[in-house]
Amino acid sequence: MSDKQYQRAGDGSTLVQAGTVHVGLSYADARQIAEDVFAANFMKLKGEAHQLAQFRMEEITDRFLQTLLDRNPEAIENARKPGAQRALYRVQEEYACSGDTQIADMLVAMLVERFGERDRSFRQLVLDEAMATIPKLTMPQIASLSLIFFMRQVHHSNLPYASARTAIHTTLVSNLHAIGPIACSLIDLRHLEYSGCIALADGQCTSGHALTQNYPGAFSNGINPHSVPDEWAALMPPHPDFPDKRHIPVIDKEQLQEYLEKAKPELTSEEITRITAIFMGSPMSEEEVKEIATAGDARLRQLFDAWDETRLKNAEITSIGTAIGHANLQRANPDFTSELDPWLREHGSR
Repeated sequence: MSDKQYQRAGDGSTLVQAGTVHVGLSYADARQIAEDVFAANFMKLKGEAHQLAQFRMEEITDRFLQTLLDRNPEAIENARKPGAQRALYRVQEEYACSGDTQIADMLVAMLVERFGERDRSFRQLVLDEAMATIPKLTMPQIASLSLIFFMRQVHHSNLPYASARTAIHTTLVSNLHAIGPIACSLIDLRHLEYSGCIALADGQCTSGHALTQNYPGAFSNGINPHSVPDEWAALMPPHPDFPDKRHIPVIDKEQLQEYLEKAKPELTSEEITRITAIFMGSPMSEEEVKEIATAGDARLRQLFDAWDETRLKNAEITSIGTAIGHANLQRANPDFTSELDPWLREHGSR
């Protein structure tokens, strides 16, 4: 047997004595893969159209790779995988044809997240479908998904009780002003349903109801003292706005749970359920909630009225719609930094 040791170097590797040490794909390697994938799959165009498509492909490819290297450099290895290359090509193809920078912002952000998924997961499937769906929607339709996502699924915890209404109004303004014009005609909503982004249910969730469910303590008429057993009276002091009523000084169920655990840890689960029912049991009217939440802001009032007067109030958002609405909200409002994962876990647990 020969004692010679043969060494063979593949792309992206370097040789050390008799073994191979992998050093991964370089930026140039990944960029070449991206260009090869585009060249092999994109339609043949002529003249200026070809030049423009090529320029846009290179622009979005460089932008994606630079963002990926900044946020998750190890994920560049996934450029070798068929599924990742397909996702990359979809982004290239859309931007090459449309040149829409708002759409590009969302697609690049999603593609970076998708490249971070090593294995086939629910999150990867959702991101793949969302990237394939975005080019089929108008920006106002996408804005509607952001509105539905925000109203149905987003609620800010840890708001201070004393200034909760002001804080809620501020977060509504900062997020909903940013999303831009919405599309809420029945044909737009049917298109979103056809695209797998929403389901139009028989039940409804009005704007006032959504806010009351998210922030019951902020939009309460107070607790009737006659409904409070003596042993719980210390948990429910007099209401600051309604002297003849009591209140629990928290704004949502999460805060209520923490409050009860600290104030009266011996409470049974049945007692906590009863107290929660009391806490939730005296909401303001929906019109009162709208008045307080919008606080004279014309744009918010317009959005809330559109929600209540159209079938937006019947729209239940899917995992794909959630991913798109979330991505657009992050694009429109840089201060909205919440990760997508908690909402996908919520869909996965249903």
